[in-house]
Amino acid sequence: MRSKVLIILMLVASLFLAGWQMQKTTWEYKVENGIAEKKINELGAQGWELASCGSYNGGMPYCIFKRAK
Repeated sequence: MRSKVLIILMLVASLFLAGWQMQKTTWEYKVENGIAEKKINELGAQGWELASCGSYNGGMPYCIFKRAK
């Protein structure tokens, strides 16, 4: 019985610590207008992750990138 309680407490503590670490992440963002594939690959090599793409009122396309600080 005690071993089951100990295992449950260890699991809860692990989940708590994992969640706490995730909350500490801060992000920086970059917006690129009219971006070409070559530039996307360069940003990826620098650690930027593509977060979203769209266009301004159906016009010029843009992409938003993020990376952990």
